[in-house]
Amino acid sequence: MKENKQHSINDQLDIIYEELIAYQQQGKITFEERIWVWSQCSQWLHIKNTIYIEQIRLFFIDKGLDEPSFFTQYNREVTRLRIVGDDSKPEKVMIKKQFDTALMTMAYLKAVGANVKEASIFAAITVALEFKGKAKNNITASSIAKKYPKQFKNKSINSNKSIEDEIKAIVESDTKLKATWLSQLDGFRRRFDIDNLADCIVGTRR
Repeated sequence: MKENKQHSINDQLDIIYEELIAYQQQGKITFEERIWVWSQCSQWLHIKNTIYIEQIRLFFIDKGLDEPSFFTQYNREVTRLRIVGDDSKPEKVMIKKQFDTALMTMAYLKAVGANVKEASIFAAITVALEFKGKAKNNITASSIAKKYPKQFKNKSINSNKSIEDEIKAIVESDTKLKATWLSQLDGFRRRFDIDNLADCIVGTRR
């Protein structure tokens, strides 16, 4: 049963991927926006928290775009969950936003040469600075590193590329973008000793 469910999710994610690729090729959304929407859909399919779909809906409204065809089914499911209730609590919304920022940061840092330990810690520091005063608790490097492979290293059946692969290719093809992230990585390395940071940043590593 679990294998069948995962197969169904993978099939849906491949359909979503193809439709979002078309939106990007038509100039409707950027590469980063495509990755973000796909990631939110993946979270929705695995967790069924309506906040993921609500944010995608607002994104397309703000962009002045028609929602992709795959979105109709999810809208219906969200309506049903509104009736019976779901767990879209402010705390969970804030945690989700932190992970959105952290995972993209980690991917870009890895694309310019950071190892997993560096990238996850620097991503945690980024989140701590960006969400200072907004979140009760910030996510840690260990939690970021744990979540990263599932969302950014899994490959699409149709494209045979992971989000990490695509981000690395984008960075390698854009000299200005690469220089920006190399500068970010160099700045982190100069400012922080990753072996001497507080547990609230590093977390628990196994």
